[in-house]
Amino acid sequence: IPNRPPEIKLTFPGRDLRVSPIEELQLEATVWDDFGISEHGVVLALADQLPKTVALGHKAVGREKHELAHLLALELEGAEPDQLVSYYFFADDFGVAGVKRRTMSDMFFAEVRHFEEIFREGQAPPGGAAPAESKSAKKAEELGELQKQIMNATWTIIRRETRDQVTKPFAEDVGLLVESQQSAIEQLNELMQDLQDPQSKKFAEDVVTAMTSAVERLLKTKAEMNAELLSPSLESERAAYQGLLKLRAREHKVT
Repeated sequence: IPNRPPEIKLTFPGRDLRVSPIEELQLEATVWDDFGISEHGVVLALADQLPKTVALGHKAVGREKHELAHLLALELEGAEPDQLVSYYFFADDFGVAGVKRRTMSDMFFAEVRHFEEIFREGQAPPGGAAPAESKSAKKAEELGELQKQIMNATWTIIRRETRDQVTKPFAEDVGLLVESQQSAIEQLNELMQDLQDPQSKKFAEDVVTAMTSAVERLLKTKAEMNAELLSPSLESERAAYQGLLKLRAREHKVT
């Protein structure tokens, strides 16, 4: 009988969210394994802090579905506006050779918004064209979605590469990550030409630095064919996404 890895499914909220700094976020998942689990829990990361592992149980019996739940109190964690919270569930079991192995769920994100957001009415420009600020904000939003896709793709490869030798599509997949990250840098450089606010320009420069670091780390990962180097790459990608959140204006002009 083959010893399959545990099956983990996030049941709530099961999607990315925008949350306030004082919110209590309920995280729920289910886990199932054929021969039993030695430990299961959730891994949380806030802003640039080191990930924190929270154990939710030990020695769960096999062939039964187990409920996992954790209440994340953002205020107690010290969450601040424009920070990023990421989380995933994990389950440890033992493979055929008796070696401990870890199975990880999909990774989800919660963006910490300002507790108050201001909406101001603005005059519509002649000809129905969108204001310059709206164009920049929209472009920053699009770049944020692209960066999130890059992070999810990196995480997918990390979850897949669990053996000593990388799989056949590893080099090609990492190469696609490099191309996507370089495309994001090009788009951000174009956006920087339209930015007028000095603080926004500083945020954009920090994002470029983080994205460039991600490209360098991904290239090293591909050259050495070492899946363990993907974790540092993901850290740089995360820092870039964190910076893109800061590019969003707290005040919104509505026409």
